Amino acid sequence: MKRKVALLAVLVRGTGRGMPRDPEGTLGRVRGGTMRVGVVAHEPFTRVEGGSPAGPEVELVQEFARTLEAKVEWTVGAEARLMEAVAKHELDLVIGGIASTTPYAAHIGLSRPYLRSRLTIGAPAGQSPPQ
Repeated sequence: MKRKVALLAVLVRGTGRGMPRDPEGTLGRVRGGTMRVGVVAHEPFTRVEGGSPAGPEVELVQEFARTLEAKVEWTVGAEARLMEAVAKHELDLVIGGIASTTPYAAHIGLSRPYLRSRLTIGAPAGQSPPQ
């Protein structure tokens, strides 16, 4: 039985306990400005349709940006490249079902889990479930 925890990699690198710190003043810069968001295409959390990001995490970011009166600038790419951009403060946020086991967890702040899921496979009576 596998459990998957989806997480957002949030705003800035943080250390210690509690919420990530904001040493670069990201929130102040984003408020009324531009939020630079990296998107890892990872169904069902995020996908790219016609060159534009879509999915529930994209909707969460759009709503968050709206509360900050910010516009969103999207960058689609591989997790490794986008995490490097966050570390260099070239992106403010990375989304895409990022797992708590990401090797970048020690260098960035992760959100709390917002979804826990479990996959169960069964078969009709008298048949073996698939491997």
